Amino acid sequence: MPLTLPNPYDAEGHFSITSGLVGAPSISASLITISKTGFTQGYGTVSQAVYPPLQFQTKLAGVAHATGAGKAEQIFDLHGIETSQLVGAPRIVSLLIVLDGIWGTTGKASYVLFEDTPEPKEFKDQKVAVTWIRKP
Repeated sequence: MPLTLPNPYDAEGHFSITSGLVGAPSISASLITISKTGFTQGYGTVSQAVYPPLQFQTKLAGVAHATGAGKAEQIFDLHGIETSQLVGAPRIVSLLIVLDGIWGTTGKASYVLFEDTPEPKEFKDQKVAVTWIRKP
């Protein structure tokens, strides 16, 4: 009988982050989390319907934790990891997601993008929708 090891990533979800405005950037992120430690990692793809079209992918890593007082929220604090060999390549610098409830399906996000400009761009109060593929 083959040895089957448990999957340490017990939560896996697809996050859709957008302002809802036409032409604004949006993020599609696939994340996995170890619920015992909160360690979270995955990839985020940024796209924007502008000319020329903006689309790039960034590796994300960070932690997830829940608030203990008042209304229950779950917070994902993630940072982009440079994966391109090009200096100044576009990337997600930071991504903060606050879900409405533990393993919730809606929430808000704020993030910082570095594109091709000297200064990063900051986006706040973006809508989040989560589809959980697996959760504890």
